[in-house]
Formats: sequence, structure tokens, C-alpha cells
Amino acid sequence: MTEWFPHLADVPGVGYTVDARVKRSTLAGHDAVPKLSNYVFEGKRLERLMWSTANGETSQSPASLHASGLSQPRTAQSTRALLQRLCEVLALPGTTADYHFAIQSCLGELWKRRYQEPEQLSEIERLCWLDIRIIEVRPETITFDRDGESHFFGVAAFGYLIDLYRNEGFLHEALDVAEQGARLQQKTPVAELRDRLARLGAEEP
Repeated sequence: MTEWFPHLADVPGVGYTVDARVKRSTLAGHDAVPKLSNYVFEGKRLERLMWSTANGETSQSPASLHASGLSQPRTAQSTRALLQRLCEVLALPGTTADYHFAIQSCLGELWKRRYQEPEQLSEIERLCWLDIRIIEVRPETITFDRDGESHFFGVAAFGYLIDLYRNEGFLHEALDVAEQGARLQQKTPVAELRDRLARLGAEEP
């Protein structure tokens, strides 16, 4: 059964708190409760959550619908507005996949702006760790079946965080992140970082 949550703060183990700047009661769908719908696809009986909106029923959660604003062109919104929108998404009902993809979308925009707005690097780091915690607590968020085997979608947060630490010279921290990602079938430069640290160790007097 697909599991949903009133907001990200309700996902056990993630350790997230709804941002104080967000007034949940003003957000569309903040009190929505979905219905479970069954359907058949390629001979398989499946289920999905259906949400009621002013325009009828949809399979998109309030969090997913609100997250559509995160993908506007870069020039369409300020970084402050982008982060506010993400905080609102994480305060709405949805699934861990909804929260993960919203964070990943926001991170993609912040990463493009990192040279123009280096003050946002700490925010990038914070959001990367938040996304990774979601994935580690709920690995099914990025899991899919193919030919009877479980596989994992790629998670951009690992790459961003590794690059961030590697560029700052924090190689041990970058390796830790790479190893975490490798455990979730992410393509990370574990061997490269280990080799680089070994070479640096050999050069020390």
C-alpha cells in the first residue's frame, strides 16, 4: 500500500520540523485525506491514492501539485521565493517520493545559482542531507522493480554533496557520502576518493 503523510515532519526518523514561516492553514489541500483506488495495468492489480481538489479528483497529492512551482524558469522567481515554496511543499500532505522530488528539483535550481549566490551553499548542504535522510529512512522512495529485481533511481543530492565537500578539500567527508550512496546503488566515486586519500597519506612526512 502506498503510504502518505500529512507533512514531512510526520515521517518517522527524518527529523524535520515544519518551517515557522509556513502557515499550513492557508495552503490548498493542507487538510486533505486521500482515498485508495484500485486499478489493473498490464494484467496486474495495482493501487494508487486519489486526492479531491476543487477541480475534481487527481492522483497528485497537495504536495506534488504545489511543487509544480519549483520548476518555473530560473528568472521567474527569486531564491527566497524558491525556498519558501519548498518549505510549503514539505508542509503539505504527500508521499516521501513527493517530498524527495520537490527537494531534488529545488536543489537543481540552487546548484545552478551557486556561483552567483555562494551564500546558498550551506542551504544546499542542508537540503542534500535532508533528502538523504528521507532516502535512508524510506529507501522504497527511490526503488523500482525491473525483471523481478529491485533497483534504485539516481539521487542528485549525493553528487552535489560530494562535489561540495571535494571542492572544499573535505575528502574524508566526501568519501563518507560516496559510501552512503554506494549502499543505495548510487554511482559515486568511492574508488577515486579512496585512492586520492591514500596518495595524500603517502605524501605526508
